[in-house]
Amino acid sequence: MKFSKLLKNNYLLLVILFLAFVFRFAGLSWGLPYHFHPDEWNMAASISQLSWQDKLNPHFFAYGQFPLYLAYFSARIYNLLPWINLQPVNLDEAIFFLRFWSALASVGIVYLVYLISRLLIPTSHSRLTSHFPLLTSILVVFTPGLIQNAHFGTTESLLTFFFFLIIYLSFKILANPSIVNFLLISLPIGLALGSKITAVTFLIPLAITLLVLILKEKAFIHKIKVILLGASTLTLSLTLTLLSSPYLLLNFEESKRILTYEAGVASGQIMIFYTRQFINTPPVIFQLTKIFPYTLGWPIFILGSLGLIIALVFLIRSIFLKKVLLITNCCFLITVFSFLTYFLSQAFLFCKWTRFVAPIFPFFAIFASFFLSILGNLRHLRNLIIFVSLIPGLIFASLYFRPDIRFQASEWLLKNIPQGSQIFSEGGNVVDIPVL
Repeated sequence: MKFSKLLKNNYLLLVILFLAFVFRFAGLSWGLPYHFHPDEWNMAASISQLSWQDKLNPHFFAYGQFPLYLAYFSARIYNLLPWINLQPVNLDEAIFFLRFWSALASVGIVYLVYLISRLLIPTSHSRLTSHFPLLTSILVVFTPGLIQNAHFGTTESLLTFFFFLIIYLSFKILANPSIVNFLLISLPIGLALGSKITAVTFLIPLAITLLVLILKEKAFIHKIKVILLGASTLTLSLTLTLLSSPYLLLNFEESKRILTYEAGVASGQIMIFYTRQFINTPPVIFQLTKIFPYTLGWPIFILGSLGLIIALVFLIRSIFLKKVLLITNCCFLITVFSFLTYFLSQAFLFCKWTRFVAPIFPFFAIFASFFLSILGNLRHLRNLIIFVSLIPGLIFASLYFRPDIRFQASEWLLKNIPQGSQIFSEGGNVVDIPVL
């Protein structure tokens, strides 16, 4: 690549990352000082009661402790106080730092998708050019579901970041199976499991990578070396999991009880009032009709789905031509198989909450960009499609530049309903309207 072209691409990448920063961090205090999001509130409440006297016991085991400790220590560093005589972190501080790291991770996702696309897209199709990693990145910037996840201090953005970092490092291991690269991939695996134990599915990219390396190696001793490196990576990952989420082990019985309960709720074995909405909801079809069109926007959803089909055809073709073990084709295999494995593992659960499939949102941008490569000779049509694809994200992001709709509804209620009227609302909310 010529220096002038490289400079232009770097400039455009900086612009894209700036847009990502704006759309993720603008309105980060949306909804405060009220705490509408139940998961965010639960995590913040756990952080607010952490103390050294209680050995940093979170007393909350629906998720791992890494996000909790990350926000807690961030608040401590921000306050610049000696750690020996600390005051408890209040709810607003906890929520702010949970959201800060969620937004920052979401910006990181944009950059990771760019890096992945550089290795995956330009070399996988003859019509693709160097601007497609930039296109993939801009589609991720304007994905509504990712913008939403960035504005709440939950685990979705962190998990998505770790997932794509694992995929990127898997690509690096394929190109160079060095000890350093294996050590590096242990970090996101360990921290992902320390954030949420269901991140065990993030091991798929590494598993495929190890399988490919074993198949490619002809000497038995080299195959053993790969196996040992894989085993060492898993051991180090587990160690990092326990270091970042120690109460998975220190309070094993309670962790096991809560995780078993959550698994029962997700599978439908335990029925509670807020999961009854999923009775008779068909797997896969529900996500395709009720989640993806709105979290991705119809354009990215349609383009991504078409791109996935083409990617599958590309992979099948490479298998028949016995070229699947080429590095480029292996990267494609990791990308497609990671997407399908994660999606199908979640799609057939009884509970089909949006957050369950949040880590695969960026895949649609990658597949959409791949599909748009076919329109390489139809530049004006392609540009029009790209512009239309950005509109849903732009409209959705505008929500965070305005007051929370519950504030607006509360103002209307207080101005228009007779004094002494009774207001009915659904149960289980952290805060009910009117809130003002």
